[in-house]
Amino acid sequence: MAGATVQNMNASAKEVYGESFQLVPEKTEVITTRVLGGLGVGKVGKEFVVDAQLSLDHSTTYLGDDGSLDDISDPISGAVGRASVKPSRLIFPVQIGGAVVDRFTGGDTSFEDGPKRVIDRGVRSFAKVIETMHHHGGNGIGTFTYASATPLVLTVDAAEWACAVWVGSENRPVDIYNISSGVVGTRVLSTTVEKLNTKTRALTVASSTGLVNGSTYVIFPAGAKGKEALGLFNILKRSSGSIFGLSIDDYDLWGANQEAIGSNDFDWLWFAAAVSKNSGRGVSGDNYMTLLNDIHFPKMVPNMNTAKTGAKVVSTASTFPASGAIMFGSPEAAGSINLGTDSISFRVNGCVTEIVTSHYVKQGEAAMIDLDSWMRITAARNGDVSLVNFADPDSPSQYFRRMEKRDAFLGRLQTDQALFCPEMNKNIYFSGLSTSAVVS
Repeated sequence: MAGATVQNMNASAKEVYGESFQLVPEKTEVITTRVLGGLGVGKVGKEFVVDAQLSLDHSTTYLGDDGSLDDISDPISGAVGRASVKPSRLIFPVQIGGAVVDRFTGGDTSFEDGPKRVIDRGVRSFAKVIETMHHHGGNGIGTFTYASATPLVLTVDAAEWACAVWVGSENRPVDIYNISSGVVGTRVLSTTVEKLNTKTRALTVASSTGLVNGSTYVIFPAGAKGKEALGLFNILKRSSGSIFGLSIDDYDLWGANQEAIGSNDFDWLWFAAAVSKNSGRGVSGDNYMTLLNDIHFPKMVPNMNTAKTGAKVVSTASTFPASGAIMFGSPEAAGSINLGTDSISFRVNGCVTEIVTSHYVKQGEAAMIDLDSWMRITAARNGDVSLVNFADPDSPSQYFRRMEKRDAFLGRLQTDQALFCPEMNKNIYFSGLSTSAVVS
């Protein structure tokens, strides 16, 4: 009886999810929802080779105005590199209780009310894992300085804190590595997060064996280091060495622009200065997104009542919440005053960026990215995620199998993807943002 029920569940899963399907992430998962355009179709784990523009052509002939018959210069082509991108394969287990399977009677309604709810919950969790990798892959999800006075409590540094990366992390396995001057060293400890306090950034772990008082460490998801695809912030903060198989040191355009704010609040002046400084390196256009932590949003809303000729408009960082940010509405709304704003965009010299906040972004950094130059490399044929088929390729679909010593059935989700940018000179990485809240 159970075998027939599982066969029916396999058939329903095949009909609903197909060979592969698109994630339906929450709006906060900005990179997954906004950075689109997967390249290539191939076998899982296949390496993709993509052209990258590293310099410009230099082959102009200057003939002057005297009618001279100089030979036309030979073409001097700009360098085009072959970047190598390897999608990272991730497997996510989904456990369906035996009671859910036993009560599955077949049909769309029964599948929706039972197995599909469990699978969709797993897909939502998997989307968070993928979003975290696309933000911080290869970079770690938080640093801390160990204090032996509280041996099992690790407090993540404020600049390195990203709430959405950690929320719901009870029972989460993590790896802890040495880190010095931003260079990750050896693994010191593998442990489990037993308790989490998102307000104080405190992680209570099962073990701290090997950690030294006063030393700094970086945390990775268990098993992630060296195997996860590079995250957007990891890509943009690189200032030397090699990335995607090409040297930043040899090709100036292969590195992103980098601006250290120095414990200041991000506002329009920082945007304007960064664009003005780096427009010659390619920062221009109207399809930019500036991605930063939610803590900075109220600091960027200007209080127009403080505007004076030639002076900086005071942000709400110094006036909120007592006086608020007064924004005047459209002509149709003349006579009314609106407090606050739903969205912010900055504009200077024809360069426009939309401000998008996300708790996946660490509090101390931000990125202004050219959406036209980012893409997602994936080996999936028709989507981002698929159910693993436990059967042979030529056998009927078998997405679930009974777990030993547990009244449950196991399913597995898989994905195979990575972020890539062939024109990193069009992007700006900001570091050193102030981590103080407007209201604490």
